[in-house]
Amino acid sequence: MKLCTGAYRRLTSTLRKAKIMIDKPESPFKLNSTRIIILALGALVLLISISMFSGGLGTYNALKEAANAAKTPSAEQVEPAQ
Repeated sequence: MKLCTGAYRRLTSTLRKAKIMIDKPESPFKLNSTRIIILALGALVLLISISMFSGGLGTYNALKEAANAAKTPSAEQVEPAQ
């Protein structure tokens, strides 16, 4: 009889724990894999849109070339002294 009583208690304890886990509503702010993917894609879209508004890669390359050209002296700046 003791074996049956112990097994019954363990079974009812397990069922109570399972019921508590099932009845708990999931938080709307809890991160799961789907929400993490959506957040990552949103960050990517935000990064692309900021890049487009700032001029894109063409403007970046032109700015880089202008900075390199400013470092080297031009022909007018290197005139021989008379």
